[in-house]
Formats: sequence, structure tokens, C-alpha cells
Amino acid sequence: HHHNADELIGCGIAEVLVCVVMKGKFHWGFSVMRIDASEEVFGFGKFGAKAEQVVRSRTIEAFRNAIKDQTIAYKEEYFDGHPEAVCEATGEIITRVGCHVDHECPTFKELTDRFFTTGKQIDVFSDGLSWHIADENLRVAWQEYHRENASLRCTTIAFNLSRMKNERVA
Repeated sequence: HHHNADELIGCGIAEVLVCVVMKGKFHWGFSVMRIDASEEVFGFGKFGAKAEQVVRSRTIEAFRNAIKDQTIAYKEEYFDGHPEAVCEATGEIITRVGCHVDHECPTFKELTDRFFTTGKQIDVFSDGLSWHIADENLRVAWQEYHRENASLRCTTIAFNLSRMKNERVA
């Protein structure tokens, strides 16, 4: 009864396993092993989602994955080899593990909205764990645009997640 059953089933399912999904906060999910040896990992959050919500979620994940090296580099430079640093939003002490890289202004949503102004669907693909922008030229252009326009900062996880939640509501 999964909304995306045809895509998950593909050429036929050999096995479905319960697994730990090691993306974001580790959580339980499923791994579909297909007859052709391909696999797909999916979690509980995808059940009941509307098709357009799933497409939007995958596209946002692809945008974030494309600039992951930039956010990692920013975090490494900010911590500069030290185990702790100061949250750039709240002033609290943070660690690398207890830290998110936040888009201050413009927000990540604002950046993606400005860059992808056409409104057409962006083709993405899955490597079994993450979603990626399919068009390499578009991906490179997005990375460069992000590099030139993003204002990053290291924040507490709680601050960033509450900000992201408020951004979704707006």
C-alpha cells in the first residue's frame, strides 16, 4: 500500500529487510532487495505522503547533497581542529556532532527558490541511500550559485531544526 510501490518493486522483490537508516538521525527503515540485485532504502516517513510531497522532498535532498562538501568544509574551518566552538546564533557551546550548518540569510529555501525559478520539475536519482541532481551541468551551476550566495553559520541542532520547522510553516 505504499504510495510509490511500483518504483520500490521495480523488476521484482527478492527480499525486504528491516534496517537502520544511517541518514540524518539514525532510524528504523526498510531495505528492498530486488531480483536484479538493486536495492532501495526507505523509511516510515514516506508512508501516506502525497506524490508531490515526495517529489519535493527528494528534490530538496538532492539540492542539499549537491552542496554537502561546502557545508562540511565550512564546519571544519569553523571548528579549526578544536573539539568545541560557539554557536553563531545562540552563543551556546557546540561540538562537531552537536552542530548543524545553517543558512543564515538567505535561507536554503530562498536560495533554491531563486536558483530554480522555472518551476519545472528537476530530475533526481537515487543511489539507494540519497537523492542527487541528475543533470551534471545543473548540479555544477547550483554548487557555484550556492558558493557565491550562501551565508553559512554553525548552530545548535535545536536552533536549526526549530528554524527549519518555522520556515516550512511560513
